[in-house]
Amino acid sequence: QLIDKGIGLDSIVGLFARRGLELLISILAVFKAGAAYLPLDPNYPAKRLSYILNHSETKTILVTREMKASLITNLQELPKTEWPEIIEIEELLEKNIDVKEITSPVQPNNLAYVIYTSGSTGLPKGAMVANKGMINHLYAKVFDLELTEKDYIAQTASQCFDISVWQFLSALIVGGKVEIIDDEIVLDPLRLLNLVASQQISILEVVPSLLSAMLNSIAVQKPNLSLLRWLVVTGEAFAPELCRQWMLDYPEVLVMNAYGPTECSDDVTHYLITSTLPKEMTYMPIGCPVINMQLYILDQHLSPVPIGVVGEIYVGGIGVGRGYLKDPEKTANVFLPNPFAMSPGERLYKTGDLGRWLINGEIEFLGRIDHQIKIRGFRIELGEIESVLREYPEVKDVVVVARSLDATENTENTNSLKTSQDNVIVAYLVARGSQFPISSLREFMQEKLPDYMVPGLFMFLDTLPLNPNGKVDRALLPEPKRDREQTQNHYIAPSTEVEQQIASVWGGLLKIDKIGVNDNFFDLGGHSLLLVQVQNKLKELIGKEIPLVEMFRHPTVSSLANYLTQLTQLTQTLKQVDQEDFSEVKERAIKRTNTKRQRPPRNL
Repeated sequence: QLIDKGIGLDSIVGLFARRGLELLISILAVFKAGAAYLPLDPNYPAKRLSYILNHSETKTILVTREMKASLITNLQELPKTEWPEIIEIEELLEKNIDVKEITSPVQPNNLAYVIYTSGSTGLPKGAMVANKGMINHLYAKVFDLELTEKDYIAQTASQCFDISVWQFLSALIVGGKVEIIDDEIVLDPLRLLNLVASQQISILEVVPSLLSAMLNSIAVQKPNLSLLRWLVVTGEAFAPELCRQWMLDYPEVLVMNAYGPTECSDDVTHYLITSTLPKEMTYMPIGCPVINMQLYILDQHLSPVPIGVVGEIYVGGIGVGRGYLKDPEKTANVFLPNPFAMSPGERLYKTGDLGRWLINGEIEFLGRIDHQIKIRGFRIELGEIESVLREYPEVKDVVVVARSLDATENTENTNSLKTSQDNVIVAYLVARGSQFPISSLREFMQEKLPDYMVPGLFMFLDTLPLNPNGKVDRALLPEPKRDREQTQNHYIAPSTEVEQQIASVWGGLLKIDKIGVNDNFFDLGGHSLLLVQVQNKLKELIGKEIPLVEMFRHPTVSSLANYLTQLTQLTQTLKQVDQEDFSEVKERAIKRTNTKRQRPPRNL
């Protein structure tokens, strides 16, 4: 049906749906038509979605019935004449048509998908990946994880995160199964691990920050993961200590550290960890290149550096993508002619990452050259956040950085100290006049950026510190701290016992002395993974499991306290009803028994 609508080679088809079977079917249908898919996250702000659709010149969008109204609302940002054709996925599936075998016309260099990533100029850029790169990466996972038809892979990542591609498709290559897990469960570490156990998942991929939260959650309850074969860790630098902690709890589960940029078809190296890491290891290796890929560590003249010397990581091979959609300038800056090529036309991708060769032929990742960061697995250009902040009328100047607020927690079921780094985006602001309410600025940013790109902390300065060259000296920026004053809420102290318990837990984790009943957890700098720690702490205090989704719905102390109070009252009422029902049932049963005893036997 897509082919009949003129969709073919290198056509871009937008997919607007929640992660689920309809989305996976649509991806396969787009591939069969020879086209490329463009994942659109329904959670993105309307302005970002409209920019992506306008920039990509997407002519067709497949949408699920439940998300159609939301899509139309988001399209209001565009003139009606620029709207793409909207096709309901269910409508195509329900049509009674003759199914026939279609030979796909796609070739290795044709486009497979476009994923928009954060851009330093303030606008996202569309990374184009060819079929040959995508297929190569899928088989790299099949080979290195030794996937078979017996494997059951957890699909946990957003469709706009490049790792979702192999999570969706690699099991299908070998006849295995994929479990598409709801966001609500993915965000809840203990529920995720329990589902992995109950569904007998064999392959699970997480980012290090989620792994840290998972390790903290199993202090309360440790699920049996006897059928989990591999834990794949990706998206951020993987601390060796975090790996050691996992291997203490689940020594039978093998670990893979995977590294790779979206522009190169996802992961380009794998590091397989099958035994305890040496104590002296401070940086986790990213391993060796996967099949048909090459990595180079070069100096500023594109000359290879010796073993042990730090240089920039460059990627070559079949997985190097086609560049950025409709952006030849950005493409030319990082997709360079390959001086080591065996055949003409090959290119190197300049990653901006620092690394060095180890003597055993593996690579050690050592961070970034520029101001690009990763928070909870999402790649973020700080310049894009700064550009949006400068659009706000009351902001005179701004610089955005990422800082770590260290948090340690001693768990009860192990002898080790589990440490997680609370990575926070901090915006340092110079106001045009007097300081203004941060809440209005946050709302402004939420209309333009995904939630993970909205700064967790805002700090006002009279001026930004400059070095002798007149550039912002980031080293002189004051240490960030979470402060309820930036919310500009009138402080009302917690009064009830439940409010005091919630405020105490928030204050301890956010490192804020005074928490008011009207303070919003996220306005104070909280985020989803920190909310998981709140969930665990409150469970210890009140002895009750609070669904994570309810904590998102009740982000203030007062609203969460009211929810818990009502929940307690409802539970008590249900118990009372159950007891009363049981008494009535028991009484009726006794009456029936007595009646039966009084009746004469039928055979008399």
